[in-house]
Amino acid sequence: MVRDGIEEGPFELPSRIVSISVARDQQQTSHLKGVVVTQVLISESSLSEAQIRAVVTLWYDCCFQDLWASDKGTYICEAENQFGKIQSQATVTVTGLVAPLIGISPPVTSVIEGQQLTLPCVLLAGNPIPERRWIKNSAMLVQNPYITVRSDGSLHVERARLQDGGEYTCVASNVAGTISKTTTVDVHVLPTIQHGQQVLSTIEGIPVTLPCKASGIPKPSIIWSKKGERISTSSAKFSAGADGSLYVVSPGGEESGEYVCTATNAAGYAKRKVQLTVYVRPRVFGDQRGLSQDKPVEISVLAGVEVTLPCEVKSLPPPIITWAKETQLISPFSPRHTFLPSGSMKITETRVSDSGMYLCVATNIAGNVTQSVKLNVHGGSAMLVDGLQHISHPDGTFSIDQAVLSDAGIYTCVATNIAGSDETEITLHVQVPPVIKDKEQVTNVSVLVNQLTSLICEVEGTPSPIIMWYKDDVQVTESSTIQTVSNGKILKLFKATPEDAGRYSCKAINTAGTSQKYFNIDVLGKENILLKNFNSDAFLI
Repeated sequence: MVRDGIEEGPFELPSRIVSISVARDQQQTSHLKGVVVTQVLISESSLSEAQIRAVVTLWYDCCFQDLWASDKGTYICEAENQFGKIQSQATVTVTGLVAPLIGISPPVTSVIEGQQLTLPCVLLAGNPIPERRWIKNSAMLVQNPYITVRSDGSLHVERARLQDGGEYTCVASNVAGTISKTTTVDVHVLPTIQHGQQVLSTIEGIPVTLPCKASGIPKPSIIWSKKGERISTSSAKFSAGADGSLYVVSPGGEESGEYVCTATNAAGYAKRKVQLTVYVRPRVFGDQRGLSQDKPVEISVLAGVEVTLPCEVKSLPPPIITWAKETQLISPFSPRHTFLPSGSMKITETRVSDSGMYLCVATNIAGNVTQSVKLNVHGGSAMLVDGLQHISHPDGTFSIDQAVLSDAGIYTCVATNIAGSDETEITLHVQVPPVIKDKEQVTNVSVLVNQLTSLICEVEGTPSPIIMWYKDDVQVTESSTIQTVSNGKILKLFKATPEDAGRYSCKAINTAGTSQKYFNIDVLGKENILLKNFNSDAFLI
């Protein structure tokens, strides 16, 4: 007999029954779906077999409704009286249950502080529908306004905070089983650089530290750059501090400038600029240097001639210049003494009394330097020729200031004393650097294709200059289509082609110097004859 999924065995009872009990797997059951029944007592011993069957049937009907997975197994119904007992056995199988299954989720995820984060908990299977719950660091997660569990089971963090990092576990369970997935959340914090001094100064040779204290999670890495180029902190000039600062070992003038500190981690980066000024002590430049009175710069001039005592000094910041003759300071307001911006001093209308040792002292915050100049002013004669000064020196030499072409010729030196006289002739050749007559430095030329064009380079100079032509900085080689005439003053292009377009130049050279002029040639096709807003200097066909 089968009733509600229960298979019954043979049912035979003696004439008197005192009790009926039900056992599962040979163990007396005490709890079936919330109904506590251990025995069914039959108080009337005169029950008929049909009545007893009705009792047993009632027992089956009340005890095996709404079965669960835990109810599966073998059940035995037993009736007993003083004459004996009988049993009926039934096997219960519960079907249709599926254990929960959760989709794959990343074991580790990261989020930047302040950003949103969603952790999925996708159900792939489960019957009945599993219940889901979230656990953080082994404790039940409590929702709040910014941490919520959505209808799809995912956990949503509206604005991640540092304390939101940790292990998050999604647990899904039903009567068929339980499953969980754990994700470790790392909250990254953008780097920040501590406010500090951003304008620093030092004196050359004195070490200085540029600060860059950065914080962030994970710990940021620090790099320094200058003018867009990364600075090597393992060089002889720079080293890195444990806190990210840059140590300048022995700064010089070239270390002045703007430095950029960049702190970087997985969340992003931050930058801060630091301006460094290295004060450089004054230094004397130029060919004339007299760094001590034992080895001064020596200058000799004739009386009445203007002279400049050199003291070319550079430093940062610019130095304060003072001049003294012997031990007497020279006033910058003296009518015959002019302090030049370079540091040198000009003396006009020199006198013999101006002879002596001069001392230039240049001073700034970083130090000072001195320059010694010994000036000798000699008596002599001067004459004007064509408005220019020509000077005859006591030693017999004759000097011409700013020679011009008319100064060329034969000069005779006559030496006379009481014993007689002697003379010698010297021929002076005045050379003139090449000068191109066309004042325009660049001439633009347009020519039609296959047409003749000529580039003219009128040059004067003494001696006569040699003229060379170049195209795009490459010397022009003469051929059947390109030649030079008139001693190189004219360059002819017989049949202009598009390949002839480019930048041409004529270069005039002689022993006195060089001069150069440029031509930009544009070769036009027939379709380019009509041009709008044409601004070229010349148009040749």
